[in-house]
Amino acid sequence: MNTSSKTDLFLFDTNAIIEAVRTGIWNAITGDLQIETVEEVREECLREPGDSTGYVPVTRDALARMSAIHPVSRSMRATLAVMEGAAALDPGERDLFAFISSSGIGEGWWVCSPDKAAIRFAKTHELLDNVISLEHVAGRVKARPSPKLWKQFTEAWLSQRRAEALLGSL
Repeated sequence: MNTSSKTDLFLFDTNAIIEAVRTGIWNAITGDLQIETVEEVREECLREPGDSTGYVPVTRDALARMSAIHPVSRSMRATLAVMEGAAALDPGERDLFAFISSSGIGEGWWVCSPDKAAIRFAKTHELLDNVISLEHVAGRVKARPSPKLWKQFTEAWLSQRRAEALLGSL
């Protein structure tokens, strides 16, 4: 299991934000931890899908609770674009990793994303240990999701995907 300190930076993708809102843990984690994202993720969270079945609205007020929302420049995206596995990333994860690779954030950061392409990319670039589950983040602040987290946001699911990535079967 990942360890983290009070000063760690947690970079959330769209799905992690939506799930945190859906399960009622968003205010707890954003009130106690340094939760950040990138502009593309913010826009994805605010975009209502054409098929609204199961749609979980994320408000501007909810997003304003984050510590920061970072811009990602075309040059940051271009730098990432030549990296192996980058083409498979969705726009939000692409910009998260572009920000990570260009910002020089050093140590003490975590990406909260249940995206398989993001996990493969992290493995390829020796960042797999920096991928964290929403369940782990919720546990840091003793938040109890209600309703329960979908399986792809759990530590068990992430552990299985890490193993598959290491074995080359993800």
